[in-house]
Amino acid sequence: MHNKVVLLPTEDGGYTAEVPGIPGMSCYGETFDEAIDTINEMIQEYEARCEEDTQEIPRPARTVRI
Repeated sequence: MHNKVVLLPTEDGGYTAEVPGIPGMSCYGETFDEAIDTINEMIQEYEARCEEDTQEIPRPARTVRI
């Protein structure tokens, strides 16, 4: 499953990563790589829980540029 990840720099020099297609899925990383690694782990854990609970994994939202 491919999910769109949005990375935003924070004022303290870190990054916030979020997945718009999964409500509440966001994290913080002190570096770009840390934020990417953490959000990828969160996505994998979320998908594993969905499979265990036999819930449908949300499809990625269509990308819209503003």
